[in-house]
Amino acid sequence: MRILLPLLAALATPAPVVLAAEPAPAPGLEETLVVTGSRIESPPEAIPAHVTIIDRATIEARQPQSTLDLLRSVAGLQVSQYGGRGGITSVFIRGAEPNFTVVLIDGVQVNDPNNSRGGSFDFSTLNVAEIERIEIVRGAQSSLYGSDALAGVIQIITRKPEGTARVSIDAEAGEDEFYRGALHLAGALGESTQASFTASAADDGNAIDGNSFENRTLSGRLSSTPTQALSLALAARYADSEATAFPEDSGGPDLAVLRALDSRDQTQLSLNGTAGYQASGRVRLSAQLGFVNHDEKTASPGIAPGVRDGVPPNRSDSELERFSAALSATAQLSASADAVVGVDYEDESGSLDGTLELAPGFALPTDFNLDRHILGLFVELRAAPTDALALSAS
Repeated sequence: MRILLPLLAALATPAPVVLAAEPAPAPGLEETLVVTGSRIESPPEAIPAHVTIIDRATIEARQPQSTLDLLRSVAGLQVSQYGGRGGITSVFIRGAEPNFTVVLIDGVQVNDPNNSRGGSFDFSTLNVAEIERIEIVRGAQSSLYGSDALAGVIQIITRKPEGTARVSIDAEAGEDEFYRGALHLAGALGESTQASFTASAADDGNAIDGNSFENRTLSGRLSSTPTQALSLALAARYADSEATAFPEDSGGPDLAVLRALDSRDQTQLSLNGTAGYQASGRVRLSAQLGFVNHDEKTASPGIAPGVRDGVPPNRSDSELERFSAALSATAQLSASADAVVGVDYEDESGSLDGTLELAPGFALPTDFNLDRHILGLFVELRAAPTDALALSAS
């Protein structure tokens, strides 16, 4: 049983330590805008898609152990996790394969098509301490996010910058060498600039035989409004983790015939810069630049034949770099209709170096290289002829 250390009790309380705070807005006065289900920021009820928002208040009220615990409560999502956090984790939207879901962190796609999971994202590397909001859009979104978004989109938005100085510290420790801690800082850097920074670390210890998971993350956001018409934002995140677990379908710590473990080490860096300019009362121009670097090393001893045919021993070493850019113009056509038109570009390069051991002393190479450039044009039209009806075409 995990035990909170008495000396850290003051730091581990759900409510953060606040140096100064502005009065909270009255319920219903602060409108939540969704940035995932459309190229046009809109309230959830104006988007003709199934949207779920998990905000920071919900996260602090639930005090989840991991991001997967948050996603398990969402209708239409199935979370698959083998063993503890050291095992492979997958999220299925409406039964579709995990690699058919686009995952964004602060607007940058972080799926890695080179990895051993076919492009699905490993949610175990996300620490709840760094999350401000999760937006989940179910249903095909390929016209907005490309062919990968056949099942839906999940966007993770990191902690928001604040004009009021804020410091919060969470720390937890217990048996079996378990610990988890996070530091969050936010405040103003000038009259028009706000910033936030979050550092977190976690170690699941050895409560489950063979399972280990260590993770460290750094994330930060900076926002500035030099003029009333111009807004700038920058977001950055770095994460690295090491994990071990018994292979999938091996029988786990109690029934596995082969006692060797899977191992998975990965690092990820994502950067996103955005700029918006209100050219007139009806037209807004936007620009975005993004970068992702992902490295992952996996090794598996395989699975002994049994109920299934078994899996040969295998290993892989993959890396990916993705650069993205987009320009768009959003226009208010009328009091109830908006349109956005733009162009986006992606440059992906990466490789996978791997082997599949089909027989002792015979390893089949599974290497491949990725180098592709994608140019896209997009148009989206939105209309709400009545309060009860929302229409969208893209």
